[in-house]
Amino acid sequence: MTKIRNIDPAPVALFAFNRPNHLERTLELLSRNHLAIDSSLIIFCDGARDDRDLESVQKVRFIANSTIGFKRVSVVERERNFGLAESIIDGVSGILDGHGKIIVLEDDMETSPHFLQYMNEALIEYDDIEDVCCIHGYSFPADLSAVSEQTFFLPGAECWGWATWSDSWRLFNPDANELLKALKQQGLESYFEYNGRYPYMNMLKRQARAEIDSWAIRWRASAFVNKKLTLWPKHSLVRNIGFDGSGVHSNSTDFFNVKLHSEKVTIGEPEIETNPEGYEAFGKYLKSKMLFEIKRNPFQLFRLA
Repeated sequence: MTKIRNIDPAPVALFAFNRPNHLERTLELLSRNHLAIDSSLIIFCDGARDDRDLESVQKVRFIANSTIGFKRVSVVERERNFGLAESIIDGVSGILDGHGKIIVLEDDMETSPHFLQYMNEALIEYDDIEDVCCIHGYSFPADLSAVSEQTFFLPGAECWGWATWSDSWRLFNPDANELLKALKQQGLESYFEYNGRYPYMNMLKRQARAEIDSWAIRWRASAFVNKKLTLWPKHSLVRNIGFDGSGVHSNSTDFFNVKLHSEKVTIGEPEIETNPEGYEAFGKYLKSKMLFEIKRNPFQLFRLA
C-alpha cells in the first residue's frame, strides 16, 4: 500500500425506518469507531407506511436527532414511505453527487471499532482502480483458511456495510429485466450464483416480476455484468442483527451470523482479480446453509432484499 496518508473520511449514510432498538445499537457501536469523531453521518429516516408505524418511526427520528459522537450529524426525515430500495438509491445518489465517495450502513448493522478505518483506507487505496467498484465490511462465516491475505476480491458488488465511488455507482441499473438479459447473454448465470449454489438469479427474477423490491440484487448484478470487483475482508467487521424477524425484507435466521473481528484489518496488496479460494469457500458455505434452511422450513423462501 502506498496511497494512505492523512485520511479525509467519506460521509457515512445510515438508513433507518421503524426499529429504534436496532438503530440505537447500530449508532452506539458506530460511534466507538476510531474515525467516528472525524466523520460526517447522514441518517435517512423513512416515513411511516400507515398509522401502525407512527410511534416506532417517531422513536427512530428522536434517536437520530439525538445522535452525538460524530463530526457532523444530519437527519433526513422522509415525508412519505420510500421503502428501503428507493430510500437507498435516492440517498446514495444524492450524497455521491456532492462528495464522490460514500460508506453505507443500515439500521441493523453492528460494526467493529475498526470498520470506518478499513473502509476509508480501502476507498483511498482503490479510488482510481477501474476494476474495483465496491468495498465490503461484512464477510460470510465460511472457512477462509485457504485465503492468504486479510483482504481479497470477488466479482459483483455487496450490500452490508459497503462503500463506493460516484463513478462506480453510475453503473447501477435499476432495470432487473435488462440485468437478467445481460447475465444470460454473457453466460454468467451460474457464476453469478457461486456456480449455482445460491439463488441470486431467482432473486433477480423475482425483482423483475415486482415480487420483491431489492436494490441489493440489482447492485450486485450491475457490477457483475460490468466485470467489476468488490474487496472483502477475511474477517467480518460487520454483523447484521436484523434477521430476528423484525425486518421488512428478512425472516428469522442465523444464516449470516458472525463474530465481529476485534483487530485492525490490513488491506495488503491482494491480486486485483477474483480470488478462487474465497469464491469456492463462500460457495460451499452458502450451499450448505441453504440446504439447512430448506430442511428446517421447506415452505419458507429465504429472501435477500
